[in-house]
Amino acid sequence: MQMTLNETHVSFTSADGFVLHGTYTSPSSTTDNKAPLVVIVQGTGKTDRDGNSAGPPKPIQLNLYSGIAHFLASIGVASIRYDKRGTNASANPPPSYTGHKDVFNSMGIDDLAADAAAALNFGSTQPEVDTAKLYFAGHSEGGILTGRICKKTAELYPSLSLKGCMIICAFGETLETASDHQFEHSLEDLSHGSFVMRYIAKPLLTHVDALTPAGAKAYALDPANKNKDIGTYMFKPFPLRWYRDHFTLNLAEECKHIKCPVLIVGGGKDIQCDAANCSRENADRLLVNSPKVDIVVAPKMTHILRNMDLEHLNILKILEIYQEQGKLPLAPEFTEAVQQFLQ
Repeated sequence: MQMTLNETHVSFTSADGFVLHGTYTSPSSTTDNKAPLVVIVQGTGKTDRDGNSAGPPKPIQLNLYSGIAHFLASIGVASIRYDKRGTNASANPPPSYTGHKDVFNSMGIDDLAADAAAALNFGSTQPEVDTAKLYFAGHSEGGILTGRICKKTAELYPSLSLKGCMIICAFGETLETASDHQFEHSLEDLSHGSFVMRYIAKPLLTHVDALTPAGAKAYALDPANKNKDIGTYMFKPFPLRWYRDHFTLNLAEECKHIKCPVLIVGGGKDIQCDAANCSRENADRLLVNSPKVDIVVAPKMTHILRNMDLEHLNILKILEIYQEQGKLPLAPEFTEAVQQFLQ
């Protein structure tokens, strides 16, 4: 049956009183059947609920999360996507909020997990949603935090039962391993760049600790910073609490909280998260409480879920490449895997 969709601006309140704003997308249908619900949990940074960014360094329009939501509606599935706390429409806290004024840089991963849980709870109250079919779809950081999100959901909303989780372009990764992976790609591409890249930029990245992932880790875990939520690093506000949370994350322990079926999706052209981690061996090692795990690695898919025919994706030109890729449809291997998982 051909589906159309309805989209509504929504707001919901997280456990600490912070109000988040998002979009609720539901399929329009002539049937009376209730729809499954997927909460889309986005990756790092200040991209908006649709997966677009106003910069810096420059605006980029990917329509990644809106694209996922519209695909889900086309197969009869409702979804919620939202602006993260401290960003876009969720930038300003309500008057009753007692947390730090710099919301984005002071938050930790428990805040992000609680916000995702609140989105699921809100979505479960919508009249067209089948509360027996509730899912999370975490992309990039959202996927890394799937275990914490499941834990928070169980703690805050024990009456909710998860039907499944999708971990997209993130499985088996932590922020630290993903950062190291990206850093190595940067060094490799600098080696094949211009004279300035080869003989100035690369030595700087190699020898100036502050420019490396290891430097950021050392600053975040410095005992002098253990009681601070925000610091200053490289002359900019630095989200100490967020980095500290990520750098101390025990992925094996986190994944024990995932007790539902899981779909793992990786991209063979993903240079931000290593698709080699999307293995059955890793799944068996980490997802010890998941009754069923499906794994799909799309060989030509990049981190933004589009297929690419280029042999090599230059990480130094990643925004330029992604801007062009954002005009493409979602990779069919991804959409087919999601549709099969949700059936």
